[in-house]
Amino acid sequence: TNFLDTAKNLKEEMQALLSEQLLPGETLAAAVYGTFSDTGFFASRIPAYGFLGITDSYRLIGCQLHLAGKTAVSADLNFAKKLTVSAPFLGSLFKQKEIYAECLGERTVRLKFTVLRKMPNRQFPHHTENAETLLRMVEKKIQQLHL
Repeated sequence: TNFLDTAKNLKEEMQALLSEQLLPGETLAAAVYGTFSDTGFFASRIPAYGFLGITDSYRLIGCQLHLAGKTAVSADLNFAKKLTVSAPFLGSLFKQKEIYAECLGERTVRLKFTVLRKMPNRQFPHHTENAETLLRMVEKKIQQLHL
């Protein structure tokens, strides 16, 4: 069965998982459901589903959902070395957008996430608006950093 079909209160779970990663005084500006892809030469081709949010201080925070559990991910866009928003292969057909972020910090974080513009069910009532807000904020940061 599909994860979306079995999860109850998926929006509340997304809020709870992402809220755990907020820094003091930081708020979540938008959050979406989508797929994480591995980056790098030896990347697996199996995407991990999960949640990605952007905070008011331009940090991407996310949670990958695996069969073995959950993995938290974060990338501070203020320290982005590379940041792109593009349509993945065949993505324009499904109105998808892919965010790639490479951010410097204690360690370099590489994050690749495909934003699903429309959700197949009603678990996420404001998903399209949240996707547009998240993408708009990432594109604003790209312009600010001249990347």
